[in-house]
Amino acid sequence: MIVVMMGTCATGALSVAALRPALIRFIVPMMAGLIGALVLHGDAISLFLAATCAAFLATTLKFAQQQHRVLTQSLVTRFEKEALASQLSVQMAA
Repeated sequence: MIVVMMGTCATGALSVAALRPALIRFIVPMMAGLIGALVLHGDAISLFLAATCAAFLATTLKFAQQQHRVLTQSLVTRFEKEALASQLSVQMAA
């Protein structure tokens, strides 16, 4: 079950990376619930798994925010390129 939740979190992070608030609201509650349940279980293996899930959460958030920055920069660059192309076509027509 842990692997399924972590896989859902990782694949969902890429799906919602375009919106930073959606990214936080999707990943954190899912993993926080899993981490909390493992900590409440209390044995050594559960605590180890909780620590591993916390590291996975931090890593996934880091990569998803990098993906968000790449998507944002890509859109900004695209619109700048379109504006430059339109200015060039106006200058070429004149």
